[in-house]
Amino acid sequence: MSELALGSAALLVLTKEIRVDREALDRHAADLLSALAAAPWAADSPTLSVVAVAIHHYYGAAESIFERVARAFEGPPERSDRWHQHLLDRMALSLDGVRPGILRRDTARALAPVLGFRQFFRHAYAVSFDPRRLELAARDVIGAQTFLRDDLDALENALTTAARGE
Repeated sequence: MSELALGSAALLVLTKEIRVDREALDRHAADLLSALAAAPWAADSPTLSVVAVAIHHYYGAAESIFERVARAFEGPPERSDRWHQHLLDRMALSLDGVRPGILRRDTARALAPVLGFRQFFRHAYAVSFDPRRLELAARDVIGAQTFLRDDLDALENALTTAARGE
């Protein structure tokens, strides 16, 4: 990741901001693991709402990292009806002379259903949650977490190294 085209101060600030978002990711993943351990869930269980909110917030924290990276290196994401998906896809692209890919393609694929749930959740005001589908969405997050953690570790290491001028 030697092609990070930012000054050292900007790289350090970006690294600190990403760490805050990563703490939020970890909290939401832990909430999901706790809720999964408490299964089975009844259709009217308050656990369903906790899980739905944790999935929503988990992807929101991940997307916050993606937005920070995009703004820092190539400018703010262009808003359109599919900008969330475009931003996720963009993070898997290497931009020669600007930045390497932030996510592996496997990570972007693993996060796609989590984004899909988040979009559903944001617009489903009058929908009851299906416990089985919600459990599957929570498991999607847990499955994506390892991929994302590894990619974000690599990003933080690259940002720190580049900030030191190495």
